[in-house]
Amino acid sequence: MTSLGALPDLNTVAAFSHLPDRTLAAMIRIARVSRYRPGEVLLYQNDPLYAFFIVLQGAVRLVEYGPSGQTVALKIYGTGDVFGLLAVSGVYPHNAQIESIHETVIASLNGSDTRQLILEHPQLGLTIIDLLIAHVHHAHHRIRDMAAKRVEQRLARAILHLADKFGESRGTIMSIELPLSQRDLADYIS
Repeated sequence: MTSLGALPDLNTVAAFSHLPDRTLAAMIRIARVSRYRPGEVLLYQNDPLYAFFIVLQGAVRLVEYGPSGQTVALKIYGTGDVFGLLAVSGVYPHNAQIESIHETVIASLNGSDTRQLILEHPQLGLTIIDLLIAHVHHAHHRIRDMAAKRVEQRLARAILHLADKFGESRGTIMSIELPLSQRDLADYIS
């Protein structure tokens, strides 16, 4: 990890682009920006999570490691995604390891500092609630899909999601530039 001095442009992050400039400026004041190389770990499994993260560039994945060494790829976040928002409610052990997939730039905002900002900028609090609700809905959809859809359907949906998020059009071909193995993809849809 390399800490960067550059301030993030949160106007370009869809989740926060609707917030007033003064709220974004307050968020930027408490943000810490870091660069990660591919494969570098942002947070190890069960480490305490003090901050939430905004992917400014690149991609990370959440991976859970089981006691006998098995891995489960839980989620992939790309540019513009926000994760770890529970840190706003307090410090907790994160259940998954967070690993950089590409050269990645992350803004982290301390949870307790963000709580203070919410007192001055209540619209930020509503935005965080909306993001958490969207995360819960996404989790429910994945659980429902696992129970009700065949593997082929889940795989097709996962590929479409990854193409939408990370795909690059090359003529008539859509290329997804992620270093994921077939096992990673299987974990992601199971």
